[in-house]
Amino acid sequence: DLWAGIDWSTFDQRVVTMIERVLRRARPESHAVTALLSAALAAELLYLDPARSDRVSSDAVVAAEASGDPVVLARVLLQRYWAVSGSEGHAERAQIGDRLIQLTESGLLPARFVPLAHLARVSAAYEVGDMDLVHSCHVRARASAHPVRTPTGWAHLQYLETSLALL
Repeated sequence: DLWAGIDWSTFDQRVVTMIERVLRRARPESHAVTALLSAALAAELLYLDPARSDRVSSDAVVAAEASGDPVVLARVLLQRYWAVSGSEGHAERAQIGDRLIQLTESGLLPARFVPLAHLARVSAAYEVGDMDLVHSCHVRARASAHPVRTPTGWAHLQYLETSLALL
């Protein structure tokens, strides 16, 4: 999801402690587990300790890449996308959008990721006024989003189209 599925402004020390405990016990070769847990830990730390959250989130991407599982990578990239909000994260969000598009074009991801990939790239292009790229990605997102088969992508598409209509 391009929007956090959790409240990133909420911090629960018990959750942090539990995730850290499980991460310490995880086998080194359990890259998918490490990636998903690290992404969850980064979400918990985002407002409490932004620097640590950034490191943990970045490590989650590395672990997701090492897992070799494109779905795990896409999920972690979407969480990383949210974690690097703000103008200083623009370039990385654009790179994440490009990487998500590459993954979807490889055919290795379920259809539900396709509109989200294009919409992730739209968002970064929209921020800098690259309207040609916005429209190109919008067309691809519209072609792949469906209100029933990809409800999250559909909701993001509707948000984008409302924004474009207002613009």
